[in-house]
Amino acid sequence: MKKVMSARNAFAHGRFSSDQEHVWLSYFEGTPRKQELTDEYLTQIETLLREAVSKAYALAVKIGAKRPPAMQHAHWRCAWLTIDLHERKGDRR
Repeated sequence: MKKVMSARNAFAHGRFSSDQEHVWLSYFEGTPRKQELTDEYLTQIETLLREAVSKAYALAVKIGAKRPPAMQHAHWRCAWLTIDLHERKGDRR
């Protein structure tokens, strides 16, 4: 979860810069940092986020959330998890 929050904060609060050939994300995490946004780096971020969603989904099911049929896509899993957690609290959105 620490890596997910680190990536979230970098993208949410960082600044993008470019020289027309490369794009960088400058952010602060203990010290100023500058990360080039290469295909490899963005693939690592995508993998990190997909793994986090899968682990959160698995945990929700493990603690008793009902698994809906045919919800395989990560976006739908996130939407379902949000709806399920609100229903547990009695908050119908």
